Amino acid sequence: MSITYTGSVGFSQNAEQQEWLDGPGYAYWYNKARELQGDPTVFTSEMVQKMKDGVDGWGNTNWYDKIYGTGTVHTIIYRQPEVVTECVSSHLSVIWMRR
Repeated sequence: MSITYTGSVGFSQNAEQQEWLDGPGYAYWYNKARELQGDPTVFTSEMVQKMKDGVDGWGNTNWYDKIYGTGTVHTIIYRQPEVVTECVSSHLSVIWMRR
């Protein structure tokens, strides 16, 4: 009986990074669009300042970087020679990715 283990570790990153608005930038352009339509603004200057300061639940997280930034990839493949008993076989593969 033998057990085979194959493993690899690597890093991944998007080939092209997109630029997105941050929280205060989004608030500015959202308010500007509403003003042009004749609607009242939604974000006050106090809210925008809280976004910049990251207080009272008004964070300024770069979600694109959190989700699509550089990450690690760890692949583990464990194989046991085919065990066939009445048409039943066993095989296990695990792939783990963390971004």
